[in-house]
Amino acid sequence: MDLLIDIKEMKPDGGDEIYGQLIPFWDGEDDQFDVESVEDIKHLPNLKATNSMNFSKELIKELRSRKIKVANY
Repeated sequence: MDLLIDIKEMKPDGGDEIYGQLIPFWDGEDDQFDVESVEDIKHLPNLKATNSMNFSKELIKELRSRKIKVANY
């Protein structure tokens, strides 16, 4: 938890290795990693920027209302 305070930017990408680590042979053709809530964003108090990958339009609005810049993916 102490390290989360240092995160200022997250730029997930569909080619990130973590997806294959979590679900080997995942083909990327489903919504397995779609974000359903930004409730836990409170654990990233210094997050200033991310991209729109895996976020619905509603969640993007919520992130922007929290002063988090959301770039198009």
